[in-house]
Amino acid sequence: MLAGVYLLLRPSLSPWLSRPVNEKDYRVIERTDTYVDKQGATASESSHDHEIVGLVLTHGDRRIHAVCDLSTLDKLDPNASCGLRPLRNYQCFVGRDDMMKAPMPLSDLTCADGDGRKVYLYVSKED
Repeated sequence: MLAGVYLLLRPSLSPWLSRPVNEKDYRVIERTDTYVDKQGATASESSHDHEIVGLVLTHGDRRIHAVCDLSTLDKLDPNASCGLRPLRNYQCFVGRDDMMKAPMPLSDLTCADGDGRKVYLYVSKED
């Protein structure tokens, strides 16, 4: 009987069950490393200029697609990283709306990696 009640209530409970315990918790579910040359074209690992990291994170029932590119950030924050790894949760904060007053470097989402270094993410879509 309890299973039947659960099945009836599950659609209305799912938004509550899928939310993170902490609203700042984001979980990395996918990471793609792409090596690129100075113009941004895909390059081999041996001849690349830098790496662009594509990430898919979940936050509650939302999926967030973002990139991290240290080729620009390390000039503003030498301690920045792109060190988020799949199957782990991270503390992240949404960037400010008022860009004129926002601290540099600007990003859509700022997280802390496992070593406490900042990871600046630029979101391309949310679904």
